[in-house]
Amino acid sequence: MSEPEASSPTRPLRQAGVGPVPTTARYPETCGVPPDLLEILVCPMAHAELRLENGYLVCTRCGPRFAIDDGIPIMLIEEAKLPDGVTRIEDLPCYSEVAKREEKSRGK
Repeated sequence: MSEPEASSPTRPLRQAGVGPVPTTARYPETCGVPPDLLEILVCPMAHAELRLENGYLVCTRCGPRFAIDDGIPIMLIEEAKLPDGVTRIEDLPCYSEVAKREEKSRGK
């Protein structure tokens, strides 16, 4: 029995070479993250620039490391890997500034 042709409905589109190209293949040098997105992303805590380091986006100011999952940066501080010596989000150098900023925005 021969293998189904590329246009056959029984053959998955990806195997047939049809469909979207995964972002990791389109942007391998940035772990799949489009370069224009990298330009505008900032740390959710410090609002500082991020650098790409070993497959993570790392805050240049307070140091948490944000994973990249199939080209999608996971920018939740609760999901970030904390820098060495930091065991809690509250121990990040910028945490007190964030707390002050939030307090000010609530009008206190």
